[in-house]
Amino acid sequence: MNLPYDVTSTNGDVKALALQTQENFRSLIRILNRLMTNGLTTISTNGESSDAILPGSPVYMTSAGAMKNALANALESSIVFGVCVNTSSVAVGAPLSVQSTGFVVLTTGQWAAISGQVGGLTPGRNYYLSVTTAGFVISTSTSASAKYSTLIGEAQTATKLKLSIEPSTYLFA
Repeated sequence: MNLPYDVTSTNGDVKALALQTQENFRSLIRILNRLMTNGLTTISTNGESSDAILPGSPVYMTSAGAMKNALANALESSIVFGVCVNTSSVAVGAPLSVQSTGFVVLTTGQWAAISGQVGGLTPGRNYYLSVTTAGFVISTSTSASAKYSTLIGEAQTATKLKLSIEPSTYLFA
């Protein structure tokens, strides 16, 4: 496994703990994926206080069991459970469908709404959780302000993303 940071300069205990935490998270995701039929399930509700969750938005599960737009600026909000696959935006308190494996197909407009890219996704590019806008994806893994890097998936076409959600990786400064 290639880590996006140099662990040789960190304390050996921190390195071991980080690697164990990542492996534990991968095991949890594998178990959760087995529990869900084809990676698709209806999970709780939109737990945002005022924001809708858009189709394709990466989401995380709160300790209360609600889904919120994921963001790569803190550990809890960067642990992506899946992406919203409702056909339209999900209002606060409404149920949403979340997919964690397989392919997600949305319109180019829906992808543009959460990636900022006109025309949808760029085929062959990996998409990561945004560090600046909750529920958005970006096509670069890091930025100067990033604390965590979370791979969401790889674009197959302008409208189709192959989900490859990975555990959040802490980026050492």
